[in-house]
Amino acid sequence: ARGEFVAVVESGAGGRIGDLLTDRPGSSAWLRGSLVAYSSASKTDLAGVPKDLLSQFGAVSGPVAMAFAEAAAARFGAAWGIGETGLAGPQTGRRSAKAAGLAYLAVAGPNGRKTSRFLLTHHGDRASNKQEFALAALRLLAETIVRADQKE
Repeated sequence: ARGEFVAVVESGAGGRIGDLLTDRPGSSAWLRGSLVAYSSASKTDLAGVPKDLLSQFGAVSGPVAMAFAEAAAARFGAAWGIGETGLAGPQTGRRSAKAAGLAYLAVAGPNGRKTSRFLLTHHGDRASNKQEFALAALRLLAETIVRADQKE
């Protein structure tokens, strides 16, 4: 109804945010695109996250989630960008000091609107964590749009 577009850059949810958005009939009228930036190289090369940001805060962090949200809006030409980065778990191979089930979510919108939060799930399985990351990101987008409407 607003004539605005949405775009996504996600990592830990593995494409689930984009999948949920495209489940809605007619989503091509408002969804510009979705990128899964899973590796560190894709985070820098495709999503444009500065390497020093990754080094300083880590791939799963609030600043990276916001960089994703801003990149989503800018790269896809959308009013609203969603960024998500998380650890779906369980941890194997390379270990992180951060807990499985941790995600950072961000939304960047028109007129410099920015919202972010972190989420720590209580699920022991990867699929449940990814689903909760995705749903929480979409709730954050909806809340941010509602707050923007209330201020106008």
